[in-house]
Amino acid sequence: MTEWLPYLPIVVAPFWIMLNLAINRHVSRRSRHHAFDLSIDARFPFLAIFALPYFSAYILGLMGYILMWRHPDLGRVLVGYVFLVAVGSICYLLFPSRVTRYENLIVAGPSTAMLAWFQRLSGPYNAFPSMHIAYCLYSALISWHYAGGPTGVCLTLWVLLVGVSTLFTKQHYLIDLLAGAVVGVVGYMTVIRLL
Repeated sequence: MTEWLPYLPIVVAPFWIMLNLAINRHVSRRSRHHAFDLSIDARFPFLAIFALPYFSAYILGLMGYILMWRHPDLGRVLVGYVFLVAVGSICYLLFPSRVTRYENLIVAGPSTAMLAWFQRLSGPYNAFPSMHIAYCLYSALISWHYAGGPTGVCLTLWVLLVGVSTLFTKQHYLIDLLAGAVVGVVGYMTVIRLL
């Protein structure tokens, strides 16, 4: 394995963040946005306590990379992450989406403070597909494949918690989660089966 490969995502991460923010800004200026809400989405109340598991998605989404840090197949796993970034970016540009959520939160503790900050930064756009779920499920599947059962089970349960948290924080609709799961599975299948 090339010695610099494990460090590549650390160097690329700021550019990925800037890409996401640029796409978000572009999408926010569009006159029409899709909302993929179903009647069941209204049944999920806003619960600020779910902000913590929601933000844990950023750790879980990287677990595939972390678990594979010095593994010979790290390059393959990174190709999967690139696939996820590409699919998410294309979907956001072709199907600009937004979610109706609680804006201008009254900050009453760490959970609402974090969520209010995130909402100011990102806006209600780029909801379909849920890349929180895509990255998290991809990491869980990579862990099932390379690390085995106990790690895979733990990360899969974590994915479910993140999924529920996106609904209770009103950051995504159920359809967004299902689409994100499809993207995560296809990314995994691309890496494992085709490379």
